Amino acid sequence: MEDKLVSVGIPLRNEERFLPKTLECLLGQTYQNIEFVILDNSSEDRTPEICEEFRRKDKRIKVFRSDSFLYPHESFEKVLHLCSGEYFMWAAGHDLWEKNYVEVLKEILDEHKDCVIAYGKTFVIDEKDNFMFSYPLLLDTRSVKNVFLRFHITLYNLEKGVSIIYGLMRREFALKCKMLPSWGPDFLFILQMSFWGSFYQTDRTKFFMRRTVRDWKKKYIPSNRARYLGINSRFPLIDYMMKCFWVVLNSSQAPAHLKILMLFDTLRFYMAWVRKLNHLGVSIFSKV
Repeated sequence: MEDKLVSVGIPLRNEERFLPKTLECLLGQTYQNIEFVILDNSSEDRTPEICEEFRRKDKRIKVFRSDSFLYPHESFEKVLHLCSGEYFMWAAGHDLWEKNYVEVLKEILDEHKDCVIAYGKTFVIDEKDNFMFSYPLLLDTRSVKNVFLRFHITLYNLEKGVSIIYGLMRREFALKCKMLPSWGPDFLFILQMSFWGSFYQTDRTKFFMRRTVRDWKKKYIPSNRARYLGINSRFPLIDYMMKCFWVVLNSSQAPAHLKILMLFDTLRFYMAWVRKLNHLGVSIFSKV
């Protein structure tokens, strides 16, 4: 297999607690031709010092710093544009990976030219590395050639395959997609990627996504989530639906008649989502 450069983009903000373990894990990958591009988002803890310590140890590490605060969609997009590898993946400053993670996923992308993202089976762990639950093997479209069907499968299974955002992807297609400020910027990014090719999920390697108490408070309490993501809309769930429509209308890969089907499919999905939220006592007109 060709020794292609893989870029790992690491957007960070105040990650001192788990960062050393995360970087050790990334640097220990069996595939070696990797550049590690760190973007420190004006951290206020020891994150910059830890990054500098590791940069001195390993010449593959590049460290950039943003002096002004960036929202998650901005930092994720900026670190992508700082990378130069043919393949690319995002890495959070608290997660872990099997040692063969990059190697296995690179082999998949090398072999399957129509595949734009490959990712491993995901296990969610807590602050002490204890297993919490795993995501099912559902978001896999490797045999789906029709762009509408890929979009449909992705739309209806993203919630169960959210970890795909941390898979290995073809950077040329990632650069064609946008991280949009919304209730689910990662969801919208993956929807855009579905227009460009298929997704491949494998159980040959594992990804360990960490969930902490800080995560739950920051990301899943509605008012906190809106501030965390930089959502300006007073009605973020309606804004999210409109951004889904934007993704469809701005696709260059789907002809007009398929875009119409996709818009109806998106509306149908959204109405089912609204009914589910209503059962939970959440209204789409809720202000945050």
